Amino acid sequence: MRYSILVSVLSALLLALPATAAPDQSKKIRRAKHVKQERKEIELLQRSTELYWDGVRWNNAEKSSTFVEDPTTRMQFQQWLEDRFSSQRVMNARVLRVDVGPPLPKESPEARKALISVSVEGYTLPEQVVKNEVVHQVWYRSATGWWLEWTPPVNTEAPTPASP
Repeated sequence: MRYSILVSVLSALLLALPATAAPDQSKKIRRAKHVKQERKEIELLQRSTELYWDGVRWNNAEKSSTFVEDPTTRMQFQQWLEDRFSSQRVMNARVLRVDVGPPLPKESPEARKALISVSVEGYTLPEQVVKNEVVHQVWYRSATGWWLEWTPPVNTEAPTPASP
């Protein structure tokens, strides 16, 4: 009889053990999925910024302007960038840092924002004096992807193509 009670208690413990371990395992799985999703978001943002700067580097305003979400603003941006290309050149642009903010409230049109720091090497024409600067850009995530936050400059005098 004692033997059957002991077996019953051990069986109950063995059956209860996976039930208590399951919440911990579930948390680990959710955390791993979250980390994987965060990495994918950052990779997508880095790829978008690299494509944007590749367009700036090769004076391809059409390619770079595809990262401005609003079509009207995109056209203004493309024209502004083409104007800058007539007097400025970017020789090299390298993303230095990507700081992605936390998710924004669900009622916000943007899912999250990010601050991008880019090292830009370029020159203006006709001086052709090479200058280096670090440019900071704000990008935001919507349901359709990562987008450059850009507003038309008030002053039409020569900000660099790196300043969007």
